[in-house]
Amino acid sequence: MNNIIRRMDFYQHTENWFKGEIFEGMMILVFGIIILFLSAILWKYSITPNGKSLVIPLFVVGLFFVIGISVGFISNNKRMEKFEKRYSENSLQFIEQEKIRVEDFQKMYTQSTLFSGLIFLTTILVFLY
Repeated sequence: MNNIIRRMDFYQHTENWFKGEIFEGMMILVFGIIILFLSAILWKYSITPNGKSLVIPLFVVGLFFVIGISVGFISNNKRMEKFEKRYSENSLQFIEQEKIRVEDFQKMYTQSTLFSGLIFLTTILVFLY
């Protein structure tokens, strides 16, 4: 009985992980929409050359956020349905596969941190240029 409860807890953790990703995505989506809105405001009302020069970069960044998060929402919803089906078919196999997936995903944190730092540095250099 205790093992069944732990398996249910594991599935709950997986479901909560997805809900957390969806919440995080909503925050990024709102931020992307705000950036698109700011780009439109600068395009319409800016009178300085520096203000006008920010329109395209802000628009591109906002568009990346909106498109990227939209794709993430679609894939997360599909993946959640598949996970629920896989869990109901064979919970032990699901747990083992999910542990492997999460452990592989954890390795990407170092890579994404380095990539983000490099992109940030490049952005600063391009902006200063």
